Amino acid sequence: MQERLDEYSKLFDVYLSERKFPETYQKDVLACYIKEVLDDPGNYHLCSTNQVWKDLLKDSLLNFIRQLLPYIMKLEAEEAEEKKYIKRFKEASLIEKRKAWIGLNEYIVRHYSPSEVHMEGYISLLKKGSASKDVVFETMTKEWKKACEKRIEKEKKRLLDRNKAKYKEWFSQAGKVDYQMVKNTELIFHKYPQLKEIVQLMGREKENKNEEKDSLMARYIPLLLSHSTSKEEIEGIRTGNALNNLLPTEITWLSDFHTELLFYQKFASNQLQLFASTGHRTKRKCVIPLKMR
Repeated sequence: MQERLDEYSKLFDVYLSERKFPETYQKDVLACYIKEVLDDPGNYHLCSTNQVWKDLLKDSLLNFIRQLLPYIMKLEAEEAEEKKYIKRFKEASLIEKRKAWIGLNEYIVRHYSPSEVHMEGYISLLKKGSASKDVVFETMTKEWKKACEKRIEKEKKRLLDRNKAKYKEWFSQAGKVDYQMVKNTELIFHKYPQLKEIVQLMGREKENKNEEKDSLMARYIPLLLSHSTSKEEIEGIRTGNALNNLLPTEITWLSDFHTELLFYQKFASNQLQLFASTGHRTKRKCVIPLKMR
């Protein structure tokens, strides 16, 4: 699924710069929705002139697509399986076709209307013998395959239509709020140069060439925490910016670029959640055994 998300991420950038998709994506439901969002004059203008808005819109759109993709992929798997069955029936011998006919007819009648696959007409032609059986089966399988593609496409669009209104409503509200928060935190970041020290503590400005870490795991390692406060010392929660007493939950603000800026804002305004302790933390000594002569 990640590969598909990466493709849609690239398509977002391609359409924004070139105003068109590659031919292979012209009928892709999710690609068409990316086009629909970017064709909005307001979104296109802001994405072309404002990097923060572009990043927020792209991230929210990809998150929305991430939620839909499992269902889309399930429909695509269903389509692929049905097409395999169509192919097997088409290539089967006349005897095999007769054996499969009753079950096949029931399946098609259950899933497709007469306007999509006119099974009664094909049955009538076979009974009358007015047309070659091979011609009848060839025509029927072509119509069936086309109907299958239309059915799956319709299901995809129905899925998208059921959810995109909620996405638009969310982004029109939360997206604008996030945008303003990011802009505000950028101003705070420039106003308080000392916040650079936090970045240095995190190691984000240092390249570690001697040690390779898994990027996903390293992203969530709470680098700012030192020794944990013992149970006896904790009396509650307070706010401030003492990084040694930082709650582990506050570390999650650092897991994303945009929320990382919110972390800096909370630090600058002394709003980080900290352990409130009553006593002094016991310092642990490292005892090095001496070799006796």
